[in-house]
Amino acid sequence: MPPVKTEVTRDPPDAGLSSKTPTSPFDAKTQAALTALSNQALAPGIDKQELLSEITSELEDPSRIAQKKANTCGATAAQILLARRAPAEYVRLISGLASPEGKVSMKSGESLARKEDWEAEDGGRTLPSRLLQPAFMEVANGKLFAYDNRHDINLGLGAFPGVMPGGLAHLLQQLDGKERKVLLPLLGKSEEAWSKIQQAVEKKERLEVPVALSYQDKAPIAPAHWMLVTGVKDGFVHLINPRGWEEKMTVEEFRKNLLAAVIEE
Repeated sequence: MPPVKTEVTRDPPDAGLSSKTPTSPFDAKTQAALTALSNQALAPGIDKQELLSEITSELEDPSRIAQKKANTCGATAAQILLARRAPAEYVRLISGLASPEGKVSMKSGESLARKEDWEAEDGGRTLPSRLLQPAFMEVANGKLFAYDNRHDINLGLGAFPGVMPGGLAHLLQQLDGKERKVLLPLLGKSEEAWSKIQQAVEKKERLEVPVALSYQDKAPIAPAHWMLVTGVKDGFVHLINPRGWEEKMTVEEFRKNLLAAVIEE
């Protein structure tokens, strides 16, 4: 989906709300996954050194992972979440997509497959993102739609860009096996959504919350954009924007423009 267009504070988040992955990206399990990738065969057209270098960079700072010009903010939010929480799994899934077979099983057992058009010109996404984001879009679509990576559109019973809230919840459940609940403030869930978001980020493990934001006062039908809430502090909501940076906005602005939240049960 397109980026949110609003005047948000672009100052770096406070040190206490850093988006660095909570566990070291180079723990023994992750290092083993990287070593396995360095020794495996890859599909034609995939450069091993480039892939390893970009994975390492993304694990060092997941907030740099970006959708670029593609309408894949939901898939990118899931990618960032995976890199932050489960770096070894991040490497394992990319390794499977980069393999000659191009397939790998997610935590749920469902298959994640490399899209045939993964190499389509897309505005400069990293190699890991070019593999993961189209594959994630396909999973989020379920059975009724198919993602056309070349044209960046979902096709089936009609056509639409981006990821719907239910689709993102489904994708995240497949990735980590944890149940998700979608809360829609416009359907009377505003207080519950805000309360659940605060509870999640205030937990000891500080769970990030995927949210869709829009700006109803800027246009009759404003575009929605998925982001990750990483903290709430001193009247500001801190977020990772899948455009490749961190930002913060006032609680008032955030709540006014909140369209959906995907809550981990």
